[in-house]
Amino acid sequence: LGIDEAVVGNITTARELATVIAAGLVLAPMVINAADTRFDGWFEDTFVTLEAVLLSQAITQLTKSAVNRTSPFVYSPHATQADLESPDAVRSFVSGHSSFAFAAATAYTFTSWKRHPASPWRFVVLGGSHALAASVALLIVQGGFHYPTDAIAGALVGSSMGLLVPVLHHEW
Repeated sequence: LGIDEAVVGNITTARELATVIAAGLVLAPMVINAADTRFDGWFEDTFVTLEAVLLSQAITQLTKSAVNRTSPFVYSPHATQADLESPDAVRSFVSGHSSFAFAAATAYTFTSWKRHPASPWRFVVLGGSHALAASVALLIVQGGFHYPTDAIAGALVGSSMGLLVPVLHHEW
């Protein structure tokens, strides 16, 4: 696709930064939630977030195995033999980093909004968490590990699971 052509051959270290931000999207909400709730409901919120992340990763890994899409870094003249023989060389679609980040951001946003439905800070949570998730997606594309369509698909999978899992746990 035309949208994917611009990143063919990219290979940078942006993936490492994306990994750090993605991990922070799970760990920081755990700490913030513990301080906010004084551990009242902390375990439940953490469980819901981790469940959403794990489910999104299961879907992502199954899709990667089924599709076997070549990663853009394979086309780089700077790719080493180890890069070319890496399992990541043919597992580009769906982006696991993007799926992970958006599942964590969406699940935390949902649980935060449920706890504080009238708080003006809920919009900060929504904007901040999803801006960080989007930065993860952009960094893995810039790093040459995924095409933009891989990152978009990962964002859709992650956001879907990040919303579905808390909704299923929600007591109506």
